[in-house]
Amino acid sequence: MGKFSYVLKNTLLNMRRTPLLVFATIIAVLVSSFLVFTTLSARSIVENNTIRWQNGIHVVVFLDDRVTTTAHKQLQESLESYPEVRTVDYFSKLEAQEEFKALFKDQPELLAEVDYEILPSSLRINLNDPSNYNLIIERLDGNPAVKEIRTSGEAIERLLSLTDTLVISASAFAILIGFAAFILIINTLRLAAYAKKKEIKIMRLIGASSTYIRLPFIFEA
Repeated sequence: MGKFSYVLKNTLLNMRRTPLLVFATIIAVLVSSFLVFTTLSARSIVENNTIRWQNGIHVVVFLDDRVTTTAHKQLQESLESYPEVRTVDYFSKLEAQEEFKALFKDQPELLAEVDYEILPSSLRINLNDPSNYNLIIERLDGNPAVKEIRTSGEAIERLLSLTDTLVISASAFAILIGFAAFILIINTLRLAAYAKKKEIKIMRLIGASSTYIRLPFIFEA
C-alpha cells in the first residue's frame, strides 16, 4: 500500500510540474483518437453504401415507345445474355407513372401538371461488377429501341474517390497527431526525470529498484 501511495503521489507531482505539456499531450491524444474514430466510421459508411449500391440498379435504359414491344423484349433478352449482367427488369410506362407519383407525393401541384405520357418504359439493369457499366453503354450505342441511358457509375466513382481521399487524409493526419502526442509524452517524461534526477540518484544509493523508480513515470505516461 505504501509503494502504491508513493507511486500515485509522485505521478501527480510530476504532472503538476509540467501542466502545459500534460495538457498539450492530452489534447493531442484526444484529437488523434477522434480522427481515428471518424476515419473508421467514414470507411464503414462507405463500405455499407457500396454494398447497397452493388445490389441496386446500375444502368437504366429508357426505351423508345415508338418501337414495338417485341423490340423491347428482344433487347431485354439480349441484355440478359451478357456475362456482365446479373438481372434485367422491365419497367412499364404505368409502373413509371406509379413510381413518379410515389416520389413526388408531397407535391400535388407538380403531379397535377405532369403529362404522364412522357414517362417512358425502361429496362433496369443490375451488373455483376458495377464498374462494367461502360461496356453496356457501348453495346447499346445506336440501338433503335434505346431512347436514353442513365448510369449511377460516374457519380458513385466520384463519391468513392472523394471519400477515399478524405479517409487517407484523415488517417495521415491522425498518425501525425499520434506521433506528435508520442513525442510530447516522451519529452514530458524526460523533463520529469530531469527535475528529479537528484532524488533518483539518492533512491538508487539506498537500494531502490529500477522498477520502483520508473513506476511514477510509467503511470504518468
